[in-house]
Amino acid sequence: MVSSSEYKIIHVRLLDEPVPVWRPVLAKEIQKNEYQIVEQKIPDYEEWEFKPGQIVQVENASSDGESYLRAISTPENLSA
Repeated sequence: MVSSSEYKIIHVRLLDEPVPVWRPVLAKEIQKNEYQIVEQKIPDYEEWEFKPGQIVQVENASSDGESYLRAISTPENLSA
């Protein structure tokens, strides 16, 4: 059984959208503010900023009074 503390829902930005759109996806926590997106099918009509299998940095965000984690970069981009 998978522990719910290991996996969380994070949000990945959809590209080529006229307004900001974020897709909730399942990810495994690697360390604080770093997650690996779990392998999952991307709908044919969507283009995700980050793909399944990638490790991403996340930040806390909020919308309409709800807080959530959103992917903002890969660790490689932070060190560049």
